[in-house]
Amino acid sequence: MTKWVISLALLCTMLGCTKINVYEKQINLPKFTWKKDNKLNFVFENNDIASKKYIYAIIRHTNNYPYTNMWVQLTATDKAGQAKSDRYNIPLTQNNSEWLGVSVDDITEVRVKISTIIGDVGQYTFTLEHIMRDASLPELLSIGLRIENE
Repeated sequence: MTKWVISLALLCTMLGCTKINVYEKQINLPKFTWKKDNKLNFVFENNDIASKKYIYAIIRHTNNYPYTNMWVQLTATDKAGQAKSDRYNIPLTQNNSEWLGVSVDDITEVRVKISTIIGDVGQYTFTLEHIMRDASLPELLSIGLRIENE
């Protein structure tokens, strides 16, 4: 009986400490390169208007990625076709030296909160594009978007 109570309490504690993932999708990039004309689309169905949601960019790259940051533009289009765009500078290193995020061998994944949304119920399309000076960004494995409840 005691083991059952301890196990239940431990499970409740673990579940209570985690944020609920509402949406996550990652898109693998062809030839590990993100071209400027490759706009990545993510479709999210918002069923909850009561909770504020955080939007995270997910960037998976090799240690040979040539920059310490990445400029992106995120465009959110609602069910009525109204679009809103914002630009974000995503840091990828700490003090321009060590990669941020989680690294395994020569691959690093970083998740950075870039925006918040509170919107009506319905479908939203998020378009993510890089707005760096180079036409192609090498050494990028995948780009993703994650949405979490507050």
